[in-house]
Amino acid sequence: GISLPRGAGELVAMLATLKAGGAYLPLAPAPTPDRLQLILEDAVPRVMVVSANSPFAARPCAASLLFLDDLLRVGAGYEATPPMVPSDPTQLAYVLFTSGSTGRPKGVEIPRRAFANLLRSMAHTPGMTEDDRLLAITTTSFDIAGLELFLPLWVGATVVIADRETVLDSRRLAESIDRDAITVLQGTPTTWRMWLNGGWRGNDRLRLFCGGEALSPELAQQLVGCGRLWNMYGPTETTIYSSLELVVAGADAITIGRPIDETQIHVLDEALAPVPRGALGELYIGGTGLARGYRNRPELTAERFLQDPRGAPGDRLYRTGDLGRQLDDGRLEWR
Repeated sequence: GISLPRGAGELVAMLATLKAGGAYLPLAPAPTPDRLQLILEDAVPRVMVVSANSPFAARPCAASLLFLDDLLRVGAGYEATPPMVPSDPTQLAYVLFTSGSTGRPKGVEIPRRAFANLLRSMAHTPGMTEDDRLLAITTTSFDIAGLELFLPLWVGATVVIADRETVLDSRRLAESIDRDAITVLQGTPTTWRMWLNGGWRGNDRLRLFCGGEALSPELAQQLVGCGRLWNMYGPTETTIYSSLELVVAGADAITIGRPIDETQIHVLDEALAPVPRGALGELYIGGTGLARGYRNRPELTAERFLQDPRGAPGDRLYRTGDLGRQLDDGRLEWR
């Protein structure tokens, strides 16, 4: 478990956990006591990496506590060479808790191969190189933060971690984008509206990633004037994003585009049979990006992760609960 303030220390703790062969559980520094208790009951973390003022520091916990207030002090005396720890693609990379339909958090277990597949695919489309600089604005308890923090490191680019004040202030955001020569910025539609309403106007150097919520045509047309805009779709259970689309000015429809690498998106009826192209159905996602399931929730896992009736034994589909249709050109429309 990792409960640290925003900044480099939080990212270092995530990287160190993965280097050691473990899986990280991002926790907001100040979750509500009831939600925190439910998460700890399901996750059962063995180690908690915390700061001195973390709520975990004074809370009874079965996990061992590791205080990370001073990275230089904690790392003193250790060799810089990474330890030789064997890893397996099926091992967990992280567990991220989302709210269930009843309000009880559910821990989504993401294996390393799923996270690696997402990063490999994003590196070429929409694309990122070592010359890019991404401004990370998302809290780590929201899955899209994984792309912000790890994709730049995957390709040798730079991640600049914004403080909370910058995220909430359009003027400070614009200053940071200019000062830090930012080329990539990600946000939800709610965040983009907040920035636009605050007077932010972007620039032609920027690539904009929009995900986490439905992108309206009205907001899309505002954003295409602020940079090169990509609309992205995917549940937490299929590792951040499963499809994407470059949005162009004057587009008559905003779609979720086509699947990323090693990913299949099917439009099915109630009997799990494909519906005709253009017909409305439920979106089911298969491929490398699927989570193992929900931590210590076997009944819920069995309900949402199904055997693919047209696949080999063990091939699974995630039932998103979202409605959509496939257009004549193969793109997918979320409804």
